[in-house]
Amino acid sequence: MALICDTGGVYALYDADDVHHANTKAALQIDTGPRLVPIVLMAEIDLLLTAHLGVDAALDFIRSVEAGAFPLAGMSAEDLTGCRELITQYRDLGIGLADASVVATAER
Repeated sequence: MALICDTGGVYALYDADDVHHANTKAALQIDTGPRLVPIVLMAEIDLLLTAHLGVDAALDFIRSVEAGAFPLAGMSAEDLTGCRELITQYRDLGIGLADASVVATAER
């Protein structure tokens, strides 16, 4: 089964002090299917890793993506339409493009 990664999950994997680190790492060891990262999340993940863990963590993540550990999931115009519809429908929850892209990728 494919896992759709979100920014918080990737960050937890890299930050050993994160409260979700152990569970995230264990989940990835149990499920060995592809770990898809919506391409929309790349800048957000880079920013978070760099700001909190440093450039080396961000570079390690980029190398992991290059090596195929986290295949990138592209966004089609139809996915973007789905994202817009989710953001509109759940406007009061503050869902943005990053969160909506995770849902769109999972739906596809």
